[in-house]
Amino acid sequence: MLNELLHLPDKYFFRNFHYGNAGLQLNARISMAGYESPRQGNYCWNGLNRGSEEFILWQLGLAGMGELRFEDRTYVLNPGQAMLLKIPHDHCYQVYRESNEWKIIFIILRGCECMRIGAELINQLGPVSPSYNSVQVLRIANGIMNSDNENDPWKMSEAAYSLLMNMGAEYQTDSNLFPLSESLKKSRRFAMKNFTRNISVTEMAEAAGMSYSHFSREFTAHCRVSPGAFLLQLKLEKALNLLQTNALSIKEIASACGFSSVSYFCRAFSHKFNRPPGAFRNNN
Repeated sequence: MLNELLHLPDKYFFRNFHYGNAGLQLNARISMAGYESPRQGNYCWNGLNRGSEEFILWQLGLAGMGELRFEDRTYVLNPGQAMLLKIPHDHCYQVYRESNEWKIIFIILRGCECMRIGAELINQLGPVSPSYNSVQVLRIANGIMNSDNENDPWKMSEAAYSLLMNMGAEYQTDSNLFPLSESLKKSRRFAMKNFTRNISVTEMAEAAGMSYSHFSREFTAHCRVSPGAFLLQLKLEKALNLLQTNALSIKEIASACGFSSVSYFCRAFSHKFNRPPGAFRNNN
């Protein structure tokens, strides 16, 4: 499956994505991507010895094996497995002692929103999770690796958000990592695709093939959030992105994110982020 989703050149590479002059402060961005094959004995990264600047690392093994010590636990990473790490942090990764090399691709993300979302994913799912190498995540990573937009900060900011937000889409974010039922997956996918047109919980229930009351109970129990709160979170995350990366008016952003009114958007945003959207844009 990896060969079908990832289209990489024959030669290894490192790419720097230039932040440039975006006109606004972008709090999510891609700073680097790479494709390499480190060998045993010359590749070891300690998360506490990489400087003080914060960033999120996503890394996928393509061949060979890697080893990750994360706090007091050790993971052996086989081909096709991905890890997500926050730097600085108490961890260390290297080529696995029984493997000669570890062919990998990696993406480095920076900005306070990448740090916030990435840290939450790691807290909920751990540093190694099936959600980090889902089909959609691999497609987005492939797009970043082969992008012609390395000098376009807007496109790279959008890609950073998209990569992180898709990592937790297929799995329940709790410590047991029980996969969602197919019905709830369909409902979540429907919501993520259509929330900007102000869909209702009733429509989510119909997408799942359940009655309203049964769906609400199941969704809340398995996703740890009510379907209405899930929809609101999708809208607010989209609004946050637009406020940071776009010059649209507050009214236009409210409409683009599926809010029924500007006043409701401002109240919901202020409640979530402790300041109204206009003040958030000015400060960020």
